[in-house]
Amino acid sequence: MLDPTKLKVNLYSSLDKTLVLWQAKGPQTIICFLRPQTTPSAVEWYTFLRGVLGLHRPRTLHINIPDLSVGLRLDNPFEELESSEALQQAADGDEAAIAKAMQAERAIASKIIDRCFDMLAQNPEWDDILKIWGHKSKIGLAWKRYDRLEWVHGINEHKMYGTMALQRTHELELRPKQHYPVSVKMGSGESMQEPAPVEGFLIRLTSQKGNEQKFGKLFYKRLYFSTQNNYLLFLRPAKAKPPPPPKMPMKENSNIPSAKQIAEKIPLIYAVNPFPLLGDTVAWLAGSANDAEDRKRHDRDAYDEAERNALSLLDCDGFINLADVVEVRNAVRGATPADEAVDEGPQVDFDEEVEDSHHDDGTTKDFDDERTFELLMRNGLVVRLQAFSKATKKEWIKRLRALAKYWTRRASQDLALFKLVRQQNLDTLNLDMQAEAYVGMFAHKWEVTKSFASPELYNVCGISNCRAIHRSGILFRKPRVHGTFSRCHVILCHGHLLVFKDTVRSTTGKKVSHIHHERIASIDLRGCYLYSGLITANDLLYQNRTFDNNRPGNDALPRMYLEDGWASADDDAMTTFVLWTGQHKGWFRAREEDGSEGQQKSGGARNKLKRVSQLGTTGRAIVFKARSRTERDHWVLGIETEIERLSQADDVRVVGQDQGTQE
Repeated sequence: MLDPTKLKVNLYSSLDKTLVLWQAKGPQTIICFLRPQTTPSAVEWYTFLRGVLGLHRPRTLHINIPDLSVGLRLDNPFEELESSEALQQAADGDEAAIAKAMQAERAIASKIIDRCFDMLAQNPEWDDILKIWGHKSKIGLAWKRYDRLEWVHGINEHKMYGTMALQRTHELELRPKQHYPVSVKMGSGESMQEPAPVEGFLIRLTSQKGNEQKFGKLFYKRLYFSTQNNYLLFLRPAKAKPPPPPKMPMKENSNIPSAKQIAEKIPLIYAVNPFPLLGDTVAWLAGSANDAEDRKRHDRDAYDEAERNALSLLDCDGFINLADVVEVRNAVRGATPADEAVDEGPQVDFDEEVEDSHHDDGTTKDFDDERTFELLMRNGLVVRLQAFSKATKKEWIKRLRALAKYWTRRASQDLALFKLVRQQNLDTLNLDMQAEAYVGMFAHKWEVTKSFASPELYNVCGISNCRAIHRSGILFRKPRVHGTFSRCHVILCHGHLLVFKDTVRSTTGKKVSHIHHERIASIDLRGCYLYSGLITANDLLYQNRTFDNNRPGNDALPRMYLEDGWASADDDAMTTFVLWTGQHKGWFRAREEDGSEGQQKSGGARNKLKRVSQLGTTGRAIVFKARSRTERDHWVLGIETEIERLSQADDVRVVGQDQGTQE
């Protein structure tokens, strides 16, 4: 029973919104943890339980504007919604009123922003800034906790009415939304724009360990290569999804061209740009408003291109990190010891039909120097790739040089921003690196009010799907609870976690230098639950008990990662998050209305079976450790965003028998 006098409710974690209920029962205290699948559901449950226990929602909403150093107070922000007749009718079960109330709830966030603008407009001091914001920036609401920003978007924005309970731990801020930077400042002071990606077929003449020869023979493999951010991805030709070629112009009174004519008309190198710019706007959006069909066609083409990029990423077999590429050059004989036994000649057939397998396509004793180029890696290994022709080789070299230069600089500046934000908060709040994680998680709101949060680090590209890759980096994975951690490279994309091997070892366990990272696992986030923080101690099964003479009582020693110089002193529980998924599946039958021809059953409804996780069964927990608390926060928010996106179409509603079956 929910006894308001005995039962207490709170957010156990301000990051993943895990709920905790506790009640004193004699000398004991019963504690229950609840983890809904998504953050909006958790916040709704939290608001509902607080209301059941008699804790009313605050009547005053405080909004900070950090860019202006201004704080606003809104009295009764939900007065219009609470006093509306539609809400009262919705409570009585009126379907039309329910839809109207939901529509009014979705508009709450925009009305709050409009009220803030109206209050700022009363002071002429902010006129210039309001004009800039109105024309050049997208303004949004974000919940701030220490150095973390959680943007109000999607379901959170639609259910703003139920998120006001976050005021106890978070600050609501009005900020301009920022995207991930598309330019970088070079050492010379010049600004470099992000180069365009490149993709196409290449023949790899090098093994993963950098060896060209195996058993005295030169092995080769034909692959499809594409670039996404700082990754040169490759996949087998059978799974390749090349972009469609430019459309051929139509002529009157012309016959359908043959396959040979089409092949001759297709250019060897062509560009695909779904968003051509005309000034500051997209070209096909700057036309007349009457051309609606043309806009729909362009919109559909842009969607197909984004979907193609995402599917190519999900089907990839591995990648080469362009940030580790030192030089892109022509083939240099003598770069490896194996060159003494390799001749020059066009023996490798580019158009050869090959099997869809991970094995090498064949062997050869020579390769064509004029069509081959090399990638010199930071570890000293060389990757040799053969293009279709001299022209395509020059294009590949030009594009990859620019991409490697840009993303090497981009990675260093991103890390510098991470270090700057952390150091600024440590100096402002007078903290050390050990206590930062606990202060950011458990401190009172007033203790971390003066902290700094960067909107560039917590950008909206992952929310708006601007890029195919939502998040990527180094993680330590334990596939099962009773296992050991292994270092891996993880990419978050399109509702999946792609896990790649980070280290190659010999049979004796010695680390071996390698050129690319092979994919070892793919985790579908549909149906997964995520939790983090102190509750993950049960999944770690151990505690780091190292002893520090300088700081007795602290469990973790400071750590330095040599690949980029990132340092951390966070405890294990502060860097851990766990993905839980049900192991047992069952069939869920629903009846839904469907008027389509050929599917309509008696009564205008049809049966639909779904594979869902069974309730009351144990599941599988996959444990991940980040390098620091800061990186863990980014991973948790990114994964939660993907889970929310996948769960929007899987809402379950239970109705009475007189109204139908379960949906």
